[in-house]
Amino acid sequence: ALLPAAPNAVTVGYTTTAVGAAVQVVVSSTTNPTFQACPAGVCPVDVGDNVIKVSVTATDTVNLREYVIRALRPTPSSDAALSGLSLDPLGVLNPAFVSTTTSYTAAVPSSADVVTVTATTNDVAAVAAYAAAPGACTANVCALNVGVNTITVTVTAGDGTTKEYVIEITREAPAISNDASLANLTVSPATLNPAFVSSTTHYTAVVPNAVDVVTPSAALNDADAMVTYVAAPGVCASPARRGATPPAGVPCTLEVGANTITATVTAEDGTTKRDYVVDIMREAGALSIGNVWPKTGEPAGGMPVAIFGAGFTGALNVTVDGVSASFTVVNDGRIDLVMPPGVDGAYADFAVTTPQGSAQANDAFQYVAPLVAVFDGEQGAVFTTTDGVVVNVPPQGVSGSFIITLTPVPPQSGLPGDVLMHSFRLDALLNGVPIAVLSQPVTIQLPVDVSIVPSGERPWLYTWTADGGLPSAVQTTDDDRSSVSGRWALVPGQSYDAVAQEVTVALKPMKLYALSTVLIRDYWFSLVPVLQ
Repeated sequence: ALLPAAPNAVTVGYTTTAVGAAVQVVVSSTTNPTFQACPAGVCPVDVGDNVIKVSVTATDTVNLREYVIRALRPTPSSDAALSGLSLDPLGVLNPAFVSTTTSYTAAVPSSADVVTVTATTNDVAAVAAYAAAPGACTANVCALNVGVNTITVTVTAGDGTTKEYVIEITREAPAISNDASLANLTVSPATLNPAFVSSTTHYTAVVPNAVDVVTPSAALNDADAMVTYVAAPGVCASPARRGATPPAGVPCTLEVGANTITATVTAEDGTTKRDYVVDIMREAGALSIGNVWPKTGEPAGGMPVAIFGAGFTGALNVTVDGVSASFTVVNDGRIDLVMPPGVDGAYADFAVTTPQGSAQANDAFQYVAPLVAVFDGEQGAVFTTTDGVVVNVPPQGVSGSFIITLTPVPPQSGLPGDVLMHSFRLDALLNGVPIAVLSQPVTIQLPVDVSIVPSGERPWLYTWTADGGLPSAVQTTDDDRSSVSGRWALVPGQSYDAVAQEVTVALKPMKLYALSTVLIRDYWFSLVPVLQ
């Protein structure tokens, strides 16, 4: 038998005519003339002549027959050359392939992150192995990085001779986009005019007065670009957005009148930019006065008040009892001013005049002198202030004249929350001597004006402390609840009856107090479970 040069072993297969006959296979060669057994019929073969004997012994153990095979294995080839070399699916070898040329270059686009190298050997017995740097190869499929990659094909001939073919493949870098255009832009609930077209960068819209927040949402043509939203004079939350798919919208506040929302698209190159501008006109509300807060203050004046309503933008004049007052338009629904002096027990009328007309609120504020209750310290007392605060002073267990004073005062700076409802000082005298602590705390019931309590919130009572502090869990670097002279802190132990709309709290310290709604979610969330 003539064997190929590559295999160094052959397998002898056989079938006996008699079941149970014994078979033995042995081999010898010029290099190893002594016969050796071939386990399971697998015989090693050397280069040159090999003699394989198959001996069959019958079941009677007497009759024997021997079969002899002469197997010639030629000398292995030293041919480690290639007859073909190609890249798939992309890439052209430079120079064109020639078996004797071992060094090549090729270029592929940035999208080609892998390449399949096909090497065909001259000798079928030769074996090709593949390696890549800096990437790696799985069989003949090699990963490519951006830049220069070196693919080495190592061919091993039958006799162990090796030869290397090297291909330097340059993968192009991805192009940096300068696309700063939008695929779509919406501003909910407004309707853009004209309808959105990517090449149009200026739009207008009109929304009713009730719409104080709009939500712009932009889809980018290039996923690697970025869009930033800015509102003027309002504010957009979390303005930066990236990606071709429209993300969750970004809320932007609107003032009454002209507003501009600018969506600035910055391309991937970081330089190319395009502004898409939406001019939104928020209509003014119908002029009206809802209420005035606070509703009481000292006859000496000086109490800051806020007039709540609608249509205040562009206000020309504000009067208190017919006399013009200095005022500040905070927004379309609020005007701030400071009360002039008045007469104890008298009510004040307010009027606001705008280019659209005038609105009035009569008897919206009452001048109230400090309320003083005098009683025996052994008996206690219950009394009601002019603005509906019920004060219950339990017996203090002391003899003599006991005086409780509630004085409405302007609030100190830094009170949290959006609307202050009551601000007062609570003082106590025993036989003319101020006392700082009562043996039995005063209980007050404060009526809540539900018209100025935001939906889903409750009023809270605070106390002004010059030497105390807020719990560390709620202190923030940007809060505005403190000043150089002190800070506001929640009074513990308070409860709120939402049906009766009353806050009940026991007061011990004789100091300043204020009742206010508060943005619980932003500032006091960690305290709510404790206080409620």
